[in-house]
Amino acid sequence: MGTNNIDVNNFSIRGAVKDDAPLIVNYIRDLAEFEGEIEDVSVTSSEIEENVFDKKDATVIIGEYSGEPIGFCLYHYTFSTFLGKKGVGVVDLYIEPKMRNNGFGTMMMTHVAKHAIEIGAGRFEWPVHDWNKKASELYKRWVAFPIDNIRTYRLHEKALKDFSIK
Repeated sequence: MGTNNIDVNNFSIRGAVKDDAPLIVNYIRDLAEFEGEIEDVSVTSSEIEENVFDKKDATVIIGEYSGEPIGFCLYHYTFSTFLGKKGVGVVDLYIEPKMRNNGFGTMMMTHVAKHAIEIGAGRFEWPVHDWNKKASELYKRWVAFPIDNIRTYRLHEKALKDFSIK
């Protein structure tokens, strides 16, 4: 159920700009705190500025309510060899707790889905933690499905460096 006195018509989505880098970092930290992974966050505003805005390695949209930021979504392009087409992969979606359950996250995901259609993407994908049953149920209502036979493996920091010189 949505928050009282919330008019969804006051919600808008805009492309992030370089000056949003500190806000994006704050949202990343808030999301990591929610997911119990805050100790893994080391990103800085300057890294967001360089990699998202200068190198364009990812795209960020900002959700605003009455002109004030309330969340973000970061996505990047993928490629499906099976389909022979570009895909879109959402890395993070975060809505401030006081603004959740009003459909704003769905609106942001719909915005990215429309972009995926516009660029001819064959897939639109995003990860969700196994413990996040509420999100999983919502995504299933959208007719999204989990890839049951695939699990993501990750190398980072020292393990990545060590592996790269094997």
